[in-house]
Amino acid sequence: MVEHGRRYQTVREGHGEYFVPSDDKQFESMEAVHTMFKVLESWQENPLFRSPISEEAQHVLDLGTGDGSWAIDVADAFPNREYSHRYLINTLFWPAN
Repeated sequence: MVEHGRRYQTVREGHGEYFVPSDDKQFESMEAVHTMFKVLESWQENPLFRSPISEEAQHVLDLGTGDGSWAIDVADAFPNREYSHRYLINTLFWPAN
């Protein structure tokens, strides 16, 4: 669905509206915010997340958190994990793990 020159995801009738655009302009903005937080958190041992995750953890699940850049960065940082992701859009590149 295109409204005011921006692309939005369609939703099933009666289930509300998806209020955030899902176009290239929005994804560029999300990537800029992701990069900004990586810089601001660069003093942390792991700037990608703060939750206490065991070193033995083998699976990462990312559900609709944007354009996939966070999950790709986590996959690059922790290559021996298995990743599952679900997005409203298709991400063009995914690491092998």
